[in-house]
Amino acid sequence: INLAQVPQDSLLLDAFCGSGTVLQEAAILGYKQIYGRDVSEKAVADSQENAKWLLSEIPEIQTDIDIKICDVKNLSQNLKNKIDAIISEPYLGPTLHKELEHHEFEKVKQELEKLYLSAFTEFKKVLNQNGVVVFILPVFQRRRDKVYLDILPRIEKLGFKKIALDSNSRGSITVGNKYDFVLREIVKFKV
Repeated sequence: INLAQVPQDSLLLDAFCGSGTVLQEAAILGYKQIYGRDVSEKAVADSQENAKWLLSEIPEIQTDIDIKICDVKNLSQNLKNKIDAIISEPYLGPTLHKELEHHEFEKVKQELEKLYLSAFTEFKKVLNQNGVVVFILPVFQRRRDKVYLDILPRIEKLGFKKIALDSNSRGSITVGNKYDFVLREIVKFKV
C-alpha cells in the first residue's frame, strides 16, 4: 500500500482480495473507501469476516470496506466508481512442492500471463487518470535460475507506464528466499 503513494482519501481496490490482508492494512492505515473483489466465494466470505473482526476490534477505524464476488475479467461491470489505486497479490499459480517439469511450467506460465493481461485490461477501464497499480507477479526458480514472466512490455502496450521501484533492469522488487519455488516480484504502473 505504501508503494502506491496515494492519499488516504483515495479509492483503493484489491482485485484479488483473498482473505483481505490488503484491505485490513488499508483500513489500519486510514484509507476510507476500500474495495475488495475475488472470484472465490470462500475468499470473499473470509475477507468479509476478517474485515468485520478488524472493525469490531478497533472501533476507531472509520472506513467503508466493500467486498464482493467478482471475476477480474468482469471488473469494469462490477464497480460504479473510478479507482485511484489497485494493490493486489493475485493467484500466483499452484502451490509447488517441487520444481515443475518444463511442459507443466510453460502451461502455468501461459495461464498466468493470460489472467494478468485480462486483469490489466480491466484495470485500465476502472482506474482514474493517473491511477496506480502495485501488483505482485510470480518469479519461478528453476534450476537455480530466476524465471520472470515476460509480461511487462505487454502491460505497457495496454497503456500503462512502468514506475521503477528499484534500479535493476526490470525496475521491480523481488522478495523470497533461495528455497522457495516461487518468489514475488513487486511491480508498479501508472495510467
